[in-house]
Amino acid sequence: MLSPNTHMILSMSLITIALYWWITHPSIEPFIEPFKSSKKSTNLLKENKRLKNQNAQLKKKYRQKINDMSHQVTELSSNVTELDDNVSEIAAIAKHNTTTVCLIQKHADEMSSVE
Repeated sequence: MLSPNTHMILSMSLITIALYWWITHPSIEPFIEPFKSSKKSTNLLKENKRLKNQNAQLKKKYRQKINDMSHQVTELSSNVTELDDNVSEIAAIAKHNTTTVCLIQKHADEMSSVE
């Protein structure tokens, strides 16, 4: 059986050889890529979460704007209906005034012919 010191020396030697081989041989890159990409994945997940939150906030904001615009359109439609009613009343008054003016003119013509 190996002594604890020998075991530690062999472990350190093996780690040193593995590090040297990893540094000098780029062909090991595919084996360590998952470890590198896990950090990228973490960053992408954070970015994805941030974008989802931003998207949710924008959806909420635009839904509120759509609701506000819907209320404004309803109010505008109500105002147009009131204006239409007012125009009808004005037309009735104008017709009455025209009739009154015609009657006054006719009466004035009759009075002038009597003299």
